[in-house]
Amino acid sequence: MSHILTPYLIDTHCHLNFLDFDSDRDEVIKRVVNSGVKKMIVVGVDLETNQKAVEMADKWKNVWAAVGFHPINVQKYCKTDLEHKLTELDCQMGEQKVVALGEIGLDFFRLKGERRFQVDFFIEAMRLAGRHGLPAIIHCRDAFDEVIEILTLQAKGCGVVHCFTGNLSQARRIIDLGFYIGFTGLITYTKDEELLRAVREADLDRIVIETDSPFLAPAPVRGRRNEPDNVRYVAERIAEVRHIDPQLVIQKTTANAERLFRLD
Repeated sequence: MSHILTPYLIDTHCHLNFLDFDSDRDEVIKRVVNSGVKKMIVVGVDLETNQKAVEMADKWKNVWAAVGFHPINVQKYCKTDLEHKLTELDCQMGEQKVVALGEIGLDFFRLKGERRFQVDFFIEAMRLAGRHGLPAIIHCRDAFDEVIEILTLQAKGCGVVHCFTGNLSQARRIIDLGFYIGFTGLITYTKDEELLRAVREADLDRIVIETDSPFLAPAPVRGRRNEPDNVRYVAERIAEVRHIDPQLVIQKTTANAERLFRLD
């Protein structure tokens, strides 16, 4: 795979706010921007990482923030605590350069306890996103039917199901509801033919690309810490699977990201 430099790319989901980048965060951002990834959204998973994302967005013109509460973290708290977390999220969503609520969603793969807890919080979080008029960044693992059902009830909602791992039928149902799907470096090494069919046939106008850094490093750099400049490999893989020009994938996914998150 060759490196693509123009037009510019957008990493719509990275965790540069995690401890993995504490030693060289500024250097990484400078390197990423120079590589052609001109915009990136740093995504929080709890109140602390949310605040770090907000601070990074304030510092860097190329960085925007998303604030959320990951479904795995939801399991750690009781209902009263989660009501407080929603109130805190409400406040954080008013910060400058916060462009989305997320990540939020459902994760039944590592679920310990009652599913209703995650479901109730996800529903309330989606309502909160709607009140702020912001898109949601949705985590979904082993819970596509439940996520789609909730999105169906959120008639005016919008957002992206990030790190999409479902099939074409699920992708189309999500897109028909007005949402986007996000692909990561996982598609560069997966053997899942159903997922690859979604990569090949889902509406290109509803696809965004992401790294989920520091996780899911794509095939050319697999085993290393993932960074936002590796989002180019996701674009290249989509182009390869669809048999189209990589430049078209970049143009489309960049336009999609700017439209969804209203990036200036």
